[in-house]
Amino acid sequence: MDKRFKLESSGTQASQAGNRARSQSRTMPLESSCTPAKPIWQSTLQPMLDNESGHAPPKLSSRQQQILIYIIRGYQNKAIAHLLGIEIVTVKMHIGVLFKKLGVRNRTTAAVRGIDLIRERADKASTNVY
Repeated sequence: MDKRFKLESSGTQASQAGNRARSQSRTMPLESSCTPAKPIWQSTLQPMLDNESGHAPPKLSSRQQQILIYIIRGYQNKAIAHLLGIEIVTVKMHIGVLFKKLGVRNRTTAAVRGIDLIRERADKASTNVY
């Protein structure tokens, strides 16, 4: 038994089928109680936007600054631990505190935020030089 299908329809038949489909479409009214969802970029970038609106930059320890630089450079936890001469669990602990201070959830956003902090400090330093 041949299970191939043959499509033999003229343009008129296709047009009629399209008209029937449009006339039978169903729509639901928008309820007044529905609220639009918060865009995901807003929830992930909001801490950064808040910081740019005048809040003081987070205070990072020298170790957290070192680890942030290594994150920006793309190093993994094991490499960071080896370079700093500390245990991987200690690096993970520092990264957790760093994420909280920066208001981020992942390494990529931490790197972006770190670069922004470096630029902000460089801009402030250049404006203070006479």
